[in-house]
Amino acid sequence: MLMFENYPRNAPALSAPGEAADAVSITPVHTVAGTHYPLAVGAIPAERLQIRVTYRPDLLDRRTAQETAQRIVRILERMTANPAAPVAQVDALAAAERSSVLGEWSTTEGEAPARLLPELIRGRALAVPDAVAVVGGEHPLSYGELWELSGRWAAYLAGAGVCRGDRVAVVLERSPELIAVLLGVWRAGAAFVPVDPGSPAERIAFVVSDAGAVLVVDDLRAADEVRDGDLLVPVAADDVAYVMYTSGSTGVPKGVAVPHGSVAALVGEPGWQVGSDDVVLMHAPHAFDVSLFEVWVPLAAGARVVVAEPGVVDASRVREYVAAGVTSVHVTAGLFRVLAEEAPGCFAGLREVLTGGDVVPARSVARVREACPDVVVRHLYGPTETTLCATWHVLAPDDAAASVLPIGRPLTDRRTFVLDAFLQPVPPGTVGELYVSGAGLARGYWDRPALTAERFVACPFAAGERMYRTGDLVRWTDDGELLFVGRADAQVKVRGFRVELGEVEAALSAHPAVSQAVVVAREDVPGERRLIGYVVPDDPQAGVDAEHAREEAARQLPDYMVPAAVLVLDKLPLTRNGKVDRAALPAPDFAGKVTERAPRTDAEAVLCELFAEVLGLERVGVEDSFFELGGDSIMSMQLVARARRAGLLLAAQDVFTSPSPAELAALAEPLDEPTGTGDPLNPSPNRRWARCPGRRRCGRSGARPSRQVRAVDRCRLSGRTRPGRAGGRRGGRARHARHAASRRRGGRRGGARAGGAKARLGTGRTARLPRGRGRCSSRVAGRRRGPGRARSDGAP
Repeated sequence: MLMFENYPRNAPALSAPGEAADAVSITPVHTVAGTHYPLAVGAIPAERLQIRVTYRPDLLDRRTAQETAQRIVRILERMTANPAAPVAQVDALAAAERSSVLGEWSTTEGEAPARLLPELIRGRALAVPDAVAVVGGEHPLSYGELWELSGRWAAYLAGAGVCRGDRVAVVLERSPELIAVLLGVWRAGAAFVPVDPGSPAERIAFVVSDAGAVLVVDDLRAADEVRDGDLLVPVAADDVAYVMYTSGSTGVPKGVAVPHGSVAALVGEPGWQVGSDDVVLMHAPHAFDVSLFEVWVPLAAGARVVVAEPGVVDASRVREYVAAGVTSVHVTAGLFRVLAEEAPGCFAGLREVLTGGDVVPARSVARVREACPDVVVRHLYGPTETTLCATWHVLAPDDAAASVLPIGRPLTDRRTFVLDAFLQPVPPGTVGELYVSGAGLARGYWDRPALTAERFVACPFAAGERMYRTGDLVRWTDDGELLFVGRADAQVKVRGFRVELGEVEAALSAHPAVSQAVVVAREDVPGERRLIGYVVPDDPQAGVDAEHAREEAARQLPDYMVPAAVLVLDKLPLTRNGKVDRAALPAPDFAGKVTERAPRTDAEAVLCELFAEVLGLERVGVEDSFFELGGDSIMSMQLVARARRAGLLLAAQDVFTSPSPAELAALAEPLDEPTGTGDPLNPSPNRRWARCPGRRRCGRSGARPSRQVRAVDRCRLSGRTRPGRAGGRRGGRARHARHAASRRRGGRRGGARAGGAKARLGTGRTARLPRGRGRCSSRVAGRRRGPGRARSDGAP
């Protein structure tokens, strides 16, 4: 609190005139003033302005209060020395502080690697061609086989007319062959546009169209007949390596164009603890940038990548992969929190667990370190615009952990600045906005020059450099580490994913019966942040079907952006200034959706109780849907872990296919005895086969799985892999993107390939495009270009 005291303190002036016996006399005394505020600053006018700083010692230390007083005096002295100076030029920093926040703390000295990733992989393939590179699917791929298969894809793409600077959309599930396709796109000189095949058809169509993709690869048969695998088109560090789409505040996704030089800086970062004897698990979709760590960091280091089976990676599957030899796993902050609470010992045996994407509770870190004292915990921070991460905080086994987990220090050749609204550095302990410059920056937003200019601004501390305005509020600690404080805008994180609320609001507003829509992120259940939508009907008499509005939004948005509930209001609450009063929006009543059906068996009774416990409800009916009551993928893992502790064996994927207590009770298998601890038992091999995510492909529930399902059992590999089996094992095709995609809606959610509409290519071939509102265009159809020929593109 800041107080300016204008009540006179001059004792003679306040005393009564004269010397009468009954005259009032005021004599100053020394008092000790307290404060209810963490910090109170009083300004007292006199011949010399007095500044009085009062603080609460239970919240602040004396040094912080003294430094605050010194900064106030410093600002006033500089203002009086130059009264005409603009406020933006008034510096609050002492010389030593400026040296720290703009020098020692803000950068990690070093030079970004100059060798680009395709050449690095080529070097590995030449040096150790028989070493195992990727495990998963039917056969492992050696480095030599990976290079050969990616070369065939590069030759196929070049033969289709793809050249340097083009974009190729890759709409595939994770697999070893996916990695070969991505590498093949790079070898053809193009940039890949990763697309999650489980996304709504409309979103897929928009991304393909917006990126100007000249080719869509949605399956793996196209390169079967190609035998020439030597192509490697030279690219520059500034050439775009990929265009990755994230949530957009304007109502549509925005593409982040990342150059090869930034990818090289990330994978060549000397601080990674991944060597040639390491095994890294890939379980993130390739449409999210954490896959950069899971795939390219280990391959650049000569390590091994294990591609996870389809489905959710929960505690039991983490244990299986670790037992099979995996040494490094990345999990989102939300998943890390759940695993730390439910099964902290599942990380035992790893060298390192990496997490990030949201606030990581210090308590969760403490539980994991207590259960797994030899594991290194690495906390990553960085938006997609900084190529996965700009800073990190590494906790080695013997390191002391802070009460609040920092986001750490910058990676090599990156620079971080904590600035005020005038782009001036703020003192340590003061909240400011984080800006990032140096190696790892994206080129900007694809085909959005205005947005690029707004977020990528000139760096005032290095001539000719740019810096990215993150929108994250942070502060420096006394040790020169960064602490995350919050956001400067409406962006939120949900289950580790970045969400612009404006995009969700636009999807709800597109419903013809909706006139207004607002979306907020609520945390009605501690630790569980959920999106809740509020809509006002266009016609109050007709109203709005809330569930239908939610379903329509789900046709346009990925799963993590779909509101857990939509509430219909007569009008939105407003503040005095006429803005939406988000704090006054009502909480969703999930309890109102609960049915009265009582459990009939012991298993149903246990599951009903666990449903209510995880969802924060008093009770749940036996036929109620977990997701209709506000559940999500992270909460489903809590449910499965607690069910195991109660003696019921379930797979996390079962909650998606059988979301009610009755359905899950029919699937659940009793354990020999409940685990009773926070660490679920590792199921026996027979039970794991029965509950594996691929069991429905194996026939009945009790059938033994095929070799394809049991990929995890083959993680420990040595010696030579089978030559000549690298490509053409899974069937499929590549498809050209051509002018008009149908506006009809179709396709299935949940990982099945979206339906499509046919479009005639100029070459006389037929492409099958995702249905949706977008329009897909191709500059490849009807012509051929040399693979090494460069052309201008729409990158910023």
